[in-house]
Amino acid sequence: KEPAICLSRAYVQLCSTFDDIQAHACFRHPELFFRAQIANYNPSKEQIEARTSLKNVKALSVGAHKTGFCNDATRHKKTLCTDQSQLDLLEFTSWLSLLQDSPHDGLEVIFAEHVLEHFDPIQVARVAAAAFTMLREGGVFRLVVPDGFKPSPSYQHYARLGGSHSGGAPHMVFWTVDNISPIFESMGFVVRHREHFDARGNFHSAQDAYDHDATLGKVRRSFKHDKRNLIPYRDFNSNIGNLLVSDLGPDEPVYTSLWIDAIKPSNCTVMKIIS
Repeated sequence: KEPAICLSRAYVQLCSTFDDIQAHACFRHPELFFRAQIANYNPSKEQIEARTSLKNVKALSVGAHKTGFCNDATRHKKTLCTDQSQLDLLEFTSWLSLLQDSPHDGLEVIFAEHVLEHFDPIQVARVAAAAFTMLREGGVFRLVVPDGFKPSPSYQHYARLGGSHSGGAPHMVFWTVDNISPIFESMGFVVRHREHFDARGNFHSAQDAYDHDATLGKVRRSFKHDKRNLIPYRDFNSNIGNLLVSDLGPDEPVYTSLWIDAIKPSNCTVMKIIS
């Protein structure tokens, strides 16, 4: 596919965030429009530092509670961890600023574990669109959120809407495999379900879910890696809520997440501004 065609759905989403006059210009020539936007953008000191660091890696962890080189998506500190001060997920010029000097042809991996539950559906669509344009062909957005279909009442309370485990922004949406996957598919991603519950309360873990922990990111809050799932199961108590073994269904782990890999097609390149 020509880049302008395979990126068109993402461009529509990103252009729609501007006022009518700017949106019209963006719809007509999105790459020229965004080139002008980045030329007038004044990055912060933190953003400049992150941009310099990204020259050495091809993987990005977003919404992290730490910054600098880390192991979130890849081993041997080959991932750049960012927080809002370095990358504002909802401001596309922030994405462009971060990658404009990158020597790489787009990112290979974007990793977000328990981040997107803090955004509403319109905001998540904006993040998905930005990520789609920034990834190289075949790149992967590995995203993990609390699972709205997990049956346990205590889990539902623990990950409830309006709650916040870090003292930051509250949970905005209880995502399920049925409501988050279409957002990413609408941008052009091919979605692979790695772990999730379905609407009937059945747990699914793909046979190859953990095959790429070292290159796409080790999901800590997963069936295999979350220590709360060690046998025998035990109650988990915290200041934000308790996870009770007594309310687990048959074959239901104590703690898992909704985990999908959103894959950019191998015939769709990164947008021209950063290629």
